[in-house]
Amino acid sequence: MGVKVLGPDVNESAYHFRVNDKGQVRFGMGAIKGVGEGAVEAIVSSREEGGIFQDPFDFIRRVDLRSANKRSLECMIQGGAWDTFKLKRSQYLTPQADGTTFMDHLVKAGQRYQQGSSGPTLFSDSEEIQVSWPTPPETVTWSTMEALRRERDLIGMYVSANPLDDYFVELRFFSKGHLGMLEDLEPLVGRKMALGGICSKVRHQVSRTGKAWGAFTMEDYHGTYEFRLFGENYLKFKHLLEDDLMLFISGAVTERSWRNKEDGTETRRVEFQVNNIELLSDIREKMAKCLTIDLALDDLDDEVLLQLNRLLAKSKSKKGCEVRFQIRDTESESEVQLPSRSMKLQPSNELLDGLSKVKGLKYHLN
Repeated sequence: MGVKVLGPDVNESAYHFRVNDKGQVRFGMGAIKGVGEGAVEAIVSSREEGGIFQDPFDFIRRVDLRSANKRSLECMIQGGAWDTFKLKRSQYLTPQADGTTFMDHLVKAGQRYQQGSSGPTLFSDSEEIQVSWPTPPETVTWSTMEALRRERDLIGMYVSANPLDDYFVELRFFSKGHLGMLEDLEPLVGRKMALGGICSKVRHQVSRTGKAWGAFTMEDYHGTYEFRLFGENYLKFKHLLEDDLMLFISGAVTERSWRNKEDGTETRRVEFQVNNIELLSDIREKMAKCLTIDLALDDLDDEVLLQLNRLLAKSKSKKGCEVRFQIRDTESESEVQLPSRSMKLQPSNELLDGLSKVKGLKYHLN
């Protein structure tokens, strides 16, 4: 059984990785770029003295802001270490009309609070100075890709989620293989494949003979692989070669050989030949022709039928995919397929998530 790895958290992390009380591995705050050991020591010291932080205001009051400066705190937010406070990351860092952020005002208020709490001042003997605390603004939430890109840039990897999570359906039903398989091409010679992943490390190059070509890396849950495009293929698909784009690549593993004219030696090369590149976000609409809903006869009770009717009614669409019901009788080991002649459905995430929660139901897209 695998050990769950959690992202950095100001209420649980130390500087390095540590194991929490539940046996889960928690990222250290020191793994976040821009966060120094002094800042983490100030946070851990305050936490050990006064308990966990209740909200960002409690944090700003208690942590020494001379050790944990605004820049380091902004890095922590983008790395997910402040997610425990239940505000959106964008709320802290999105510039408002005057160009300032909630974080700017929060840190300034915290500095005034800490200065007033340090002892008597010209304006008060022992009482703390009055501080006006800012209100978190309502902002547009960063897209999943934007939030995870910032997280990856600061931690070096995706921690809280993976951008491909949004394309689970496409990868499950329309992929043929995965990128980890390309580590050894030899057993795959002659095999057609269709692979989804995140594009990165894009390079546009010009050869010594003046011909343009490109290289890019694809990453999925299983591994990474660098692809190269030349000639017409490069010209056809270069507009899709952008970092962080989700792509769907179809092609085949091929082999070719040639003989050296001078010494007669033969060279053989096995490679992945790219035939087509598309946006992963377009694949479901293009490729989903039929939704098969599989149910065992024993599971067909009134509650299941009611759930199913509600889900299907919400997803009817004239331009959707066909629907087929497959009813299995486990006792007689037989099944009946009932294609719908009139119903078409939009296979949205909402519908598929709902279907996955219906007792005993399985579904398939093709």
